[in-house]
Amino acid sequence: AYDASWGPPKIAGEDKVAKQKCTLLHYGDPATSGVAACVSKQGVVMRMKIVLPDFEREFEILEFDDDAPDEKWFRVPEGFQIVAPEPQPALEE
Repeated sequence: AYDASWGPPKIAGEDKVAKQKCTLLHYGDPATSGVAACVSKQGVVMRMKIVLPDFEREFEILEFDDDAPDEKWFRVPEGFQIVAPEPQPALEE
């Protein structure tokens, strides 16, 4: 839930979530209509609270391991192939 009228985020400080430093970002007015997020240096959203006039949700990471992920979880599936698209004719002006 992002409202373009909120504009770019404002840096609101630093915090720690799951023993990791993160940067607090505020979009809009987090108290009434906006988002407060804490983002790690890796770009992981560690905590977020979304507040809209009739909606509110919040989540927070409880554990975080910034080591390289195990390759068994991030590998190309068997039989996967990259297929180049057919060349397309140039558009006439």
